[in-house]
Order: sequence, then structure tokens, then C-alpha cells
Amino acid sequence: MSVIPIIGKTQSADSWTPKQMLEDAISDIENKTDQVAAKAKKAFVVFLDDSDGQYATNFYNAGMSHSQIVALIEAMKIQLLRGMGF
Repeated sequence: MSVIPIIGKTQSADSWTPKQMLEDAISDIENKTDQVAAKAKKAFVVFLDDSDGQYATNFYNAGMSHSQIVALIEAMKIQLLRGMGF
């Protein structure tokens, strides 16, 4: 799943809260709106708190090894950069 469809649902992904994003993802899974998410057996979610000017992170993982997570992050990095025109 690319970031483009998620951002396309509102003016800007910056306006969403993490809870809204997760609720929308759950809705897409339950309604089979997003076929990749609906069929997925694995997932990785990253949370970021930068409210104090520093990055505090946490993640949730369903069914993935650390090496799979790293590979997924690298693949998504390339996809995001392409979406940004690089």
C-alpha cells in the first residue's frame, strides 16, 4: 500500500490524528476498500512523538521479523521518494 491513497482522502495527512488514521485503516480492512490491507497477514505501524523537539518512537508489529521490517521500510522509502518526484 502506498501513502498516496491515504493522503488523497483528505487535504493533507498532517490534519489527521494517529487515531483517525488507524480507524480509517481498520474501516478499509473491514470494508475491503483497500485490497492489500484486507488481504494482509502482516503489518507494521510506527508512532512518532516530536512534541518536545526530539523524536520519541514506538512501533507495533504483526507477523514480521526484524529483517522483514527493515526491508519493508526500505521499499516504502523508495516508493515515497518516487511519489515526491525523486
